Amino acid sequence: WNELGDIAKITNKHDQAMVCFDKSIEISPNNYAFVEKGNILYDQKKQYEKAASQYDQALKIEVTTGKLIMKADALYMSARKNTENYSLGDALDCYVEALKRDPENSEALGGKGNTLREMKKYDDAVTSLNQSIKIDPENYWTYKIKFSTYNEMKNYQDAINMENTMLEKFPDEEEHILNLMMNLYKNSGNEIKVKEYKEKIQKLKDLK
Repeated sequence: WNELGDIAKITNKHDQAMVCFDKSIEISPNNYAFVEKGNILYDQKKQYEKAASQYDQALKIEVTTGKLIMKADALYMSARKNTENYSLGDALDCYVEALKRDPENSEALGGKGNTLREMKKYDDAVTSLNQSIKIDPENYWTYKIKFSTYNEMKNYQDAINMENTMLEKFPDEEEHILNLMMNLYKNSGNEIKVKEYKEKIQKLKDLK
């Protein structure tokens, strides 16, 4: 049933895949089927609370850092949707548990930092994001979250200081980085810079 579920998933027949994985679990509860159900619920159906429940079932069979991070991600997304059963604190606890198993897991550190940002614990967020970047300096997402953290805490200069590094490291993300900068200047009330970055973005679009 797991193999049939994989085939259905690959061909984007997600409901059929869910039925197959359910059949597999009915015969014998297994880690793989629970995780794959969680992945479909998370990635395709955006049912984050249900996804967290599937990852939790998988964790009862075998605890791994990867599954803890998947559960934490689902808890974070569930909390952002303001569901009643989970909070950002639940997500944070799960990232912390993952880091107890693997203290240098950059993904867990990034997720922890992003959750702390959402909780408005900005200094702790930056610390965790810096640790993640030190371990994996090629992950654009982490830089983006760090930039957003500085922006939200109105620490505009530190965010501005990130621009050149981001552009050098991630040239394919130039348009997104310029948009980040434009929004920062909007937040800081610098209309001259907003206009400047609008023009930069337009020039970039014209070249494509």
